[in-house]
Amino acid sequence: MTTQPPPSPMQPVFMPNDAGKRRPVGLTALACANFALAGLAIVLAIFLILWANLTDWSGDLYRQAAGGGDADPSMPASPAETKVVASRSNNMEKAAVSAAMIAPAVLLLVISGFGYLRQSRGMGYMAGMIYGGLGVLGGVYAAATSGLSIVVFIALAYPVLTVVLLNTSFRTCWK
Repeated sequence: MTTQPPPSPMQPVFMPNDAGKRRPVGLTALACANFALAGLAIVLAIFLILWANLTDWSGDLYRQAAGGGDADPSMPASPAETKVVASRSNNMEKAAVSAAMIAPAVLLLVISGFGYLRQSRGMGYMAGMIYGGLGVLGGVYAAATSGLSIVVFIALAYPVLTVVLLNTSFRTCWK
Protein backbone atom coordinates (compact mmCIF):
# COMPACT_ATOMS: atom_id res chain seq x y z
CA MET A 1 0.00 0.00 0.00
CA THR A 2 1.52 3.26 -1.13
CA THR A 3 0.50 6.62 0.13
CA GLN A 4 0.90 9.81 -1.76
CA PRO A 5 2.66 12.68 -0.07
CA PRO A 6 0.51 15.67 0.77
CA PRO A 7 0.52 18.46 -1.81
CA SER A 8 3.13 21.08 -1.29
CA PRO A 9 1.94 24.52 -0.25
CA MET A 10 3.11 25.92 -3.59
CA GLN A 11 0.71 23.77 -5.66
CA PRO A 12 -2.56 25.47 -6.59
CA VAL A 13 -5.74 24.04 -5.12
CA PHE A 14 -8.36 23.06 -7.70
CA MET A 15 -12.02 22.11 -7.61
CA PRO A 16 -13.80 20.17 -10.38
CA ASN A 17 -16.39 22.09 -12.38
CA ASP A 18 -19.29 21.00 -14.60
CA ALA A 19 -17.09 19.75 -17.43
CA GLY A 20 -14.76 17.85 -15.11
CA LYS A 21 -12.08 20.49 -15.66
CA ARG A 22 -10.39 21.60 -12.47
CA ARG A 23 -11.24 25.11 -11.38
CA PRO A 24 -8.89 27.10 -9.14
CA VAL A 25 -10.34 27.77 -5.70
CA GLY A 26 -9.39 31.42 -6.10
CA LEU A 27 -11.70 31.67 -9.11
CA THR A 28 -14.52 30.20 -7.01
CA ALA A 29 -13.74 32.75 -4.29
CA LEU A 30 -13.85 35.54 -6.89
CA ALA A 31 -17.28 34.29 -8.02
CA CYS A 32 -18.52 34.28 -4.42
CA ALA A 33 -17.17 37.82 -3.94
CA ASN A 34 -19.05 38.88 -7.09
CA PHE A 35 -22.32 37.48 -5.75
CA ALA A 36 -21.78 39.12 -2.35
CA LEU A 37 -20.97 42.51 -3.90
CA ALA A 38 -23.98 42.25 -6.21
CA GLY A 39 -26.19 41.67 -3.16
CA LEU A 40 -24.63 44.62 -1.34
CA ALA A 41 -25.14 46.81 -4.41
CA ILE A 42 -28.83 45.87 -4.52
CA VAL A 43 -29.18 46.77 -0.83
CA LEU A 44 -27.37 50.07 -1.51
CA ALA A 45 -29.71 50.90 -4.40
CA ILE A 46 -32.75 50.22 -2.22
CA PHE A 47 -31.25 52.37 0.55
CA LEU A 48 -30.61 55.25 -1.89
CA ILE A 49 -34.17 55.16 -3.17
CA LEU A 50 -35.58 55.04 0.37
CA TRP A 51 -33.25 57.86 1.45
CA ALA A 52 -34.39 60.05 -1.44
CA ASN A 53 -38.04 59.36 -0.62
CA LEU A 54 -37.41 60.04 3.08
CA THR A 55 -35.81 63.39 2.33
CA ASP A 56 -38.75 64.11 0.01
CA TRP A 57 -41.17 63.32 2.86
CA SER A 58 -39.23 65.38 5.42
CA GLY A 59 -39.07 68.29 2.94
CA ASP A 60 -42.86 68.26 2.70
CA LEU A 61 -43.13 68.35 6.49
CA TYR A 62 -40.64 71.20 6.67
CA ARG A 63 -42.50 73.17 4.00
CA GLN A 64 -45.82 72.75 5.82
CA ALA A 65 -44.22 73.74 9.15
CA ALA A 66 -42.69 76.84 7.52
CA GLY A 67 -46.13 77.93 6.37
CA GLY A 68 -45.70 77.02 2.70
CA GLY A 69 -47.37 74.42 0.58
CA ASP A 70 -50.89 73.78 1.77
CA ALA A 71 -51.04 76.89 3.98
CA ASP A 72 -51.90 79.38 1.21
CA PRO A 73 -51.23 78.42 -2.42
CA SER A 74 -51.52 82.05 -3.58
CA MET A 75 -48.59 83.14 -1.39
CA PRO A 76 -45.16 83.19 -3.05
CA ALA A 77 -42.66 80.61 -1.92
CA SER A 78 -40.34 81.67 0.86
CA PRO A 79 -36.56 81.35 0.34
CA ALA A 80 -36.49 78.46 2.84
CA GLU A 81 -39.24 76.66 0.94
CA THR A 82 -37.49 77.20 -2.38
CA LYS A 83 -34.29 75.78 -0.91
CA VAL A 84 -36.11 72.70 0.42
CA VAL A 85 -37.81 72.02 -2.92
CA ALA A 86 -34.53 72.41 -4.83
CA SER A 87 -32.74 70.13 -2.37
CA ARG A 88 -35.51 67.56 -2.62
CA SER A 89 -35.41 67.39 -6.42
CA ASN A 90 -31.60 67.25 -6.31
CA ASN A 91 -31.76 64.26 -3.91
CA MET A 92 -34.19 62.44 -6.18
CA GLU A 93 -31.96 63.05 -9.20
CA LYS A 94 -28.88 61.80 -7.35
CA ALA A 95 -30.72 58.67 -6.22
CA ALA A 96 -32.00 57.96 -9.74
CA VAL A 97 -28.55 58.41 -11.29
CA SER A 98 -26.92 56.25 -8.61
CA ALA A 99 -29.49 53.48 -9.03
CA ALA A 100 -29.06 53.63 -12.81
CA MET A 101 -25.29 53.26 -12.39
CA ILE A 102 -25.64 50.37 -9.93
CA ALA A 103 -27.94 48.26 -12.14
CA PRO A 104 -25.40 47.41 -14.91
CA ALA A 105 -22.73 46.72 -12.30
CA VAL A 106 -25.01 44.22 -10.53
CA LEU A 107 -25.88 42.54 -13.82
CA LEU A 108 -22.21 42.27 -14.83
CA LEU A 109 -21.21 40.97 -11.38
CA VAL A 110 -23.81 38.20 -11.49
CA ILE A 111 -23.07 37.21 -15.11
CA SER A 112 -19.32 37.14 -14.53
CA GLY A 113 -19.78 35.21 -11.26
CA PHE A 114 -21.62 32.42 -13.06
CA GLY A 115 -19.04 32.62 -15.85
CA TYR A 116 -16.23 32.14 -13.34
CA LEU A 117 -17.94 29.04 -12.00
CA ARG A 118 -18.38 27.64 -15.52
CA GLN A 119 -14.96 28.93 -16.61
CA SER A 120 -16.62 30.45 -19.64
CA ARG A 121 -14.56 32.95 -21.60
CA GLY A 122 -17.61 34.95 -22.71
CA MET A 123 -19.56 34.96 -19.47
CA GLY A 124 -16.63 34.99 -17.09
CA TYR A 125 -13.65 36.69 -18.60
CA MET A 126 -15.39 39.18 -20.88
CA ALA A 127 -18.11 40.19 -18.40
CA GLY A 128 -15.48 40.50 -15.67
CA MET A 129 -13.29 42.70 -17.86
CA ILE A 130 -16.26 44.91 -18.81
CA TYR A 131 -17.19 45.22 -15.13
CA GLY A 132 -13.59 46.05 -14.25
CA GLY A 133 -13.38 48.70 -16.96
CA LEU A 134 -16.68 50.30 -16.03
CA GLY A 135 -15.75 50.16 -12.34
CA VAL A 136 -12.47 51.95 -12.98
CA LEU A 137 -14.24 54.58 -15.11
CA GLY A 138 -16.85 55.04 -12.37
CA GLY A 139 -14.11 55.45 -9.77
CA VAL A 140 -12.30 58.02 -11.91
CA TYR A 141 -15.61 59.88 -12.40
CA ALA A 142 -16.26 59.80 -8.64
CA ALA A 143 -12.76 61.10 -7.95
CA ALA A 144 -13.21 63.88 -10.49
CA THR A 145 -16.60 64.99 -9.17
CA SER A 146 -16.20 64.53 -5.42
CA GLY A 147 -12.44 64.45 -4.95
CA LEU A 148 -10.14 61.72 -3.75
CA SER A 149 -11.29 59.99 -0.60
CA ILE A 150 -11.04 56.62 1.08
CA VAL A 151 -14.45 55.72 -0.36
CA VAL A 152 -13.17 56.29 -3.92
CA PHE A 153 -10.14 54.09 -3.25
CA ILE A 154 -12.32 51.32 -1.83
CA ALA A 155 -14.67 51.60 -4.83
CA LEU A 156 -11.68 51.29 -7.18
CA ALA A 157 -10.05 48.37 -5.36
CA TYR A 158 -12.33 45.50 -6.46
CA PRO A 159 -12.58 46.41 -10.18
CA VAL A 160 -8.79 46.82 -10.39
CA LEU A 161 -8.28 43.56 -8.49
CA THR A 162 -10.68 41.79 -10.85
CA VAL A 163 -8.86 43.00 -13.97
CA VAL A 164 -5.46 42.10 -12.54
CA LEU A 165 -6.52 38.61 -11.41
CA LEU A 166 -8.31 37.77 -14.66
CA ASN A 167 -5.23 38.70 -16.68
CA THR A 168 -2.59 37.12 -14.43
CA SER A 169 -3.59 34.31 -12.07
CA PHE A 170 -6.62 33.06 -13.99
CA ARG A 171 -5.60 33.72 -17.60
CA THR A 172 -5.31 29.98 -18.39
CA CYS A 173 -8.71 29.00 -16.96
CA TRP A 174 -10.99 29.98 -19.83
CA LYS A 175 -12.48 27.55 -22.37
